[in-house]
Amino acid sequence: MAITFVGRLLNNLCATPKCNIGVVNQFVVQTRDYAARKGTRARREAKKVKRKIEKIEKLGFVERKLKESQAKLNKSIIKRRVDDDKYKTIPTDNVWLLCRHRKKVYTIEEAVQCHRETHHPTLLNCPNSKVNAKIELNLETEKKGKLIGAFTRIIDYPHCFGHEETRNIIAFSSKQQVIEKALKAGATLAGGKDLIKSIKAGDLALLEYQYCLAEPDILADLILIRGLLKKKFPTSKAGTLSPDLENLVKKFVLGIKYNAVPEKLEKNYGLIECPIGTLDMDSKHLEENFAALINDINSVKSKKHTNFIIRTQLLSPPTKEYFIVDFTQYLPKEIPKKDQTVEEGLMGNEEEEEEEEDISHAVIPSQ
Repeated sequence: MAITFVGRLLNNLCATPKCNIGVVNQFVVQTRDYAARKGTRARREAKKVKRKIEKIEKLGFVERKLKESQAKLNKSIIKRRVDDDKYKTIPTDNVWLLCRHRKKVYTIEEAVQCHRETHHPTLLNCPNSKVNAKIELNLETEKKGKLIGAFTRIIDYPHCFGHEETRNIIAFSSKQQVIEKALKAGATLAGGKDLIKSIKAGDLALLEYQYCLAEPDILADLILIRGLLKKKFPTSKAGTLSPDLENLVKKFVLGIKYNAVPEKLEKNYGLIECPIGTLDMDSKHLEENFAALINDINSVKSKKHTNFIIRTQLLSPPTKEYFIVDFTQYLPKEIPKKDQTVEEGLMGNEEEEEEEEDISHAVIPSQ
């Protein structure tokens, strides 16, 4: 007790604040009060700020092992984004090894016919099975390190077929005639300002409705319930805002939904699997549906983004057999910049010739 008392007394009687000597439990503890380093307070305050917690992806045992080995070797193991098939030789015979030669590319009609043969009543007995299109994407953009995230879209095929889903759709419009047309088109519920007030009061729950569609005229009133709608709030980017509400409702009622999901390990590789019809449909109708799907997916990419779609395949459950299909002929044709400048020059020359012709036919009055 005496030693601790003497130590405290020495600390109190110390004349210089920069050097304090304390004796506690027979140990001499020396503390110096120096000025703090530059930025320590800022770092201390930054630790208190709540940081965003990144979600940890649930990986399987095999995927986790691949990721660990990938981190050790500092190189990517899975490169499905790269088309290795183009480096292989073209087969010259009617029998070849698939691992050493290029795979055969089919047309839509040929691929559908091959599936019909295996799904014949004498074999698998599935003549009405669905035809799925498996599309591989390159999610890289023109900016380094920036990738296209996962997206969900609904496509309205030119030749509809059943999607076997129950969709509850709520539609908003300021015009009574448009509300009646939306209900006839298949909307579960439609209304205007009165419906917005009932939702704001809590009389109607929005959890039952998967999609919320609206016209641009009523968008100012919808801002009142934006916090309740959250991600369902109608926007032109999501395709839920349009002046033609009737056709928009028909699209969401009869359309087919598809998801673009990035790979867990290879973030720049995405995959879409979407049905384009059934085997009992006409081959031309299936081809038109496939072309509509390719154009809809291609509209997601930016103008400068090239090679967005890598490969396309056609599958038909219950078999796992697939046929590679050529999709390039269904992409929209882009006019090069040189051709555009030439066309503009030709248009300018035509306009000048027309002006000269008008001047030649003009009558100059005599003085």
